[in-house]
Amino acid sequence: MQLIQATPEHLQEAAALMERVKEFLVTQRIFQWDENYPNRDFIHEAISDGNLYVFLADGAIIGSVVLDEWQAPEWDAINWQETEFPVLVIHALVIEPRLQGRGYGSSLLHACEQLAFEHGYEYLRLDVFAGNPKARGLYERHGYQHCGQIQYCSKPAGHQIYHCYEKILA
Repeated sequence: MQLIQATPEHLQEAAALMERVKEFLVTQRIFQWDENYPNRDFIHEAISDGNLYVFLADGAIIGSVVLDEWQAPEWDAINWQETEFPVLVIHALVIEPRLQGRGYGSSLLHACEQLAFEHGYEYLRLDVFAGNPKARGLYERHGYQHCGQIQYCSKPAGHQIYHCYEKILA
């Protein structure tokens, strides 16, 4: 398995993967994403900015993730462990639905941590929809510390609470 920076040639396949994941989440009654985020434009912009990474197994994309330093304004209210140094933020980490539950999410997360460390980051951050217990469990099993929760008013009622996590890599 390999985590590589996505190129424009990955756009179609990465966008299709994201749509499959969004459809799968809906079948699980997890309404964290919609037609506005993450969508094809989001994927295209992430590729253009050099922030989309695809996770490959035998040459096929089985996952993807956006890694950058952008933090939602709502995060300002969180009592983060680190406030002085740049942190890398995980957005929209996904694994092909038919492959979930086989350890690929853990492998992708480990690859993100390794990439962050190699680029000089000592901290990773992310937020997770409160109604997605499997995702929360993944991060907690891998040593991510719960730092608080936020509310995204743009999300549908009942689907607005997100938990914020941080991990020290050093």
